[in-house]
Amino acid sequence: MRQLFNIIFNLGYFLILTMTAIALLFLSGQILLSHTYIPLRIAEGVQFVSNPWYFYPILLLFLFCLFLIRPLLEKVQTKHLFWILSLIFIATAIFLITAYDGRIRADAKHVFNAALAFNRGDYSSLTTVGSYMYRNPHQLGLMTLERLYAFISPTTQFAFSMNVVWTLLSHFLIYKITALLNAREIIQKYTILLTFLFLPQLFFVLFVYGTIPGLFFCLLSLYALSSWIRKETYSMLCWELPASVWPASCATTTSSLLSC
Repeated sequence: MRQLFNIIFNLGYFLILTMTAIALLFLSGQILLSHTYIPLRIAEGVQFVSNPWYFYPILLLFLFCLFLIRPLLEKVQTKHLFWILSLIFIATAIFLITAYDGRIRADAKHVFNAALAFNRGDYSSLTTVGSYMYRNPHQLGLMTLERLYAFISPTTQFAFSMNVVWTLLSHFLIYKITALLNAREIIQKYTILLTFLFLPQLFFVLFVYGTIPGLFFCLLSLYALSSWIRKETYSMLCWELPASVWPASCATTTSSLLSC
């Protein structure tokens, strides 16, 4: 019986690894061949555009620079690298937030306005008159999070600032998860560097939606699970469960959960 169980387990493990490898190869090929473009004239529409010829020499140059920077990374302590990049990230995010007029649109605007209205005691958005929350009750979790924001400061700038906090916490968890899986410091340093070099995450702080906090709580639950598997400390499970539940309430839209 135990032999049969081991065969099934090994077969399942092989199938999962195979499907994961196929999916990653497909996504990697798609990234190398094309990129997505979201024109402002289309509501929530995405267009796939082929990469220009100069994308490939720039990619090779970037990889070559990563190779050249290795001696410098080896001289810097891991925690110092994280703090330096975090300070640069914060300074750049502050510039973005202060230079932007704070306007949000589409679903993010509806949810944020509903949160402000709820804090004033106005629940009309849950009725057919208010329409939006009535038609999209799955946004109530995100709206509850934004109500907490509005209690502190009812401005989009504060929500942008909270996105900066969530993003830095996500970067830290990515580093900690990598440290759990690989003890080599050079791997951890490259992970930190590449995480901060992912510039869409920087510009995304101006998007007041569930994706950024949802990503943080997904990473938090993954870190808790990884820690428990490696160390088998049951104290990790005390906060693993709520960490797993929070993404469902914060990243309450389908697009947010898929982004995680």
